[in-house]
Amino acid sequence: MKERKKLISVLEFLRALALATLLLTLFMTFVLRPMQVAGGSMAPLLQDGERVLINVLGGMVKTPQRFDVVVVRHEDELWVKRVIALPYERVSWHDDTLYIDGEPVDEPFLDKGYMQEVRQALQSDVFSADMEERTMGADEYLLAGDNRPFSLDSRNLQAGTFQRRDIIANGLFIVWPLNEMRWID
Repeated sequence: MKERKKLISVLEFLRALALATLLLTLFMTFVLRPMQVAGGSMAPLLQDGERVLINVLGGMVKTPQRFDVVVVRHEDELWVKRVIALPYERVSWHDDTLYIDGEPVDEPFLDKGYMQEVRQALQSDVFSADMEERTMGADEYLLAGDNRPFSLDSRNLQAGTFQRRDIIANGLFIVWPLNEMRWID
């Protein structure tokens, strides 16, 4: 009789473990997915090597808004960028000023001192700071990194603009290093 109770306990434990594993897998696939930040295109907001959880559910249900931090699929990589221009908008950059539909737009999240330090260290921009006017199409978004002198993004024709379906997450939570833990959206 004791053997039977022991077997039932083991089977109940295995069933609970299997259910927990399934639920965790579904959660990590459809709600929050782990990712490591690669590169410095979003510095100083995000640093190379930081570990984050990306909000996949937000990417599926939330329409991206200007200045949202999103994760986008580019070829076989995932990039973290900021939404700059929305569908049907005209966008350009001249002398570090963003223009949307011909009007200058303030970017209060940018650390201009940090960008100046990067420019001086590189002695130039790796990627151009200026961009001629482009008009976004239906469901098309222009994305850029906060570290503009060092970010491959939609300003460069090699990366191009992104479709809504390319945006897989909206917002992220830094989990490592622990002293940087916070939500970014």
